[in-house]
Amino acid sequence: MFRVKALSVNPIDAKIRGGVYDDAPDYYDRVPAQFHIIAPEAAGIVVSVGPDVKYFKPGDSVFYISQPVRQGASAQYQLVDERAVGHKPDSLDFVEASAMPLTYGTAWEMAERLDIKEDEQTGILIINGAGGVGSMATQIARNILRLPVVVSQTIFLLASSHA
Repeated sequence: MFRVKALSVNPIDAKIRGGVYDDAPDYYDRVPAQFHIIAPEAAGIVVSVGPDVKYFKPGDSVFYISQPVRQGASAQYQLVDERAVGHKPDSLDFVEASAMPLTYGTAWEMAERLDIKEDEQTGILIINGAGGVGSMATQIARNILRLPVVVSQTIFLLASSHA
């Protein structure tokens, strides 16, 4: 169980509150019936762990993402599966760390699906490098996987009201 210190609000939360969360068609059939606490992304401190937990102990500072159909971080305490938790980097405060799980996890999954290995002699082009996932993917590619060529591209479209 975690003591929530900070949480992140993202588009999933806005969709859920608006009743239009369409990423999971059966979402509204699967959420807790009486009430649903939103905000799956957060950072906090481990208060207690189950008997099978291997990587965390009470007092650890962590960041994590829970399943959207479970109770979220807009609460004082939260239960989360150990597989969705990481140790909070010392260089980030709790607010900064709470914004990382969804974008970082998505970017890391991209690297795994592409089967990119550390120090592989390859390059990567990351489209929308200024976005949340793109900015994380750029950092993972360069600083963790240490790829020799990392190109991050962002296109800004400007509109004018003049004819």
